Amino acid sequence: MTHREKALLEIAKEIITINSDLRPALTGSLMLALRGIKKRREASDIDIICENLCEEHEGYPIMPSIWKVGNINGSKSDVDAIQFEHRVSGIKVDFMYSDEKIELVDEIPCGSIEAMINTKEHYSKHDASEESIKKHSEDIDFIYSNNNF
Repeated sequence: MTHREKALLEIAKEIITINSDLRPALTGSLMLALRGIKKRREASDIDIICENLCEEHEGYPIMPSIWKVGNINGSKSDVDAIQFEHRVSGIKVDFMYSDEKIELVDEIPCGSIEAMINTKEHYSKHDASEESIKKHSEDIDFIYSNNNF
């Protein structure tokens, strides 16, 4: 893990701890870094999956006041994702709904590699922008070409 990824991981651990009632788990590039999986680029944000996610009190992520709400995909009790952005550093944290199996990695709850790759495959075929489609396709190719699964 790079120095930046270690710093992001410390932030992620704190966020996961204060939101334990949502059954949060780390996913994305930072999860790959934690697992020692080679990837195309350094993690620059924090992706967290949750078993319970909504706009209302139960299921809404708890974040310190230094974080502001960005985008919310969905509404009320049918929320797919909520993004927060750090007011000073600009670091983004995406909370996404998922009911995938959680695995402990170094005592940190993480989503599965298989589910993350399946999500990337979906985005590589159905995302809105060509740039995002290309990014996800290249990520998948790199992961399979540079790791032993």
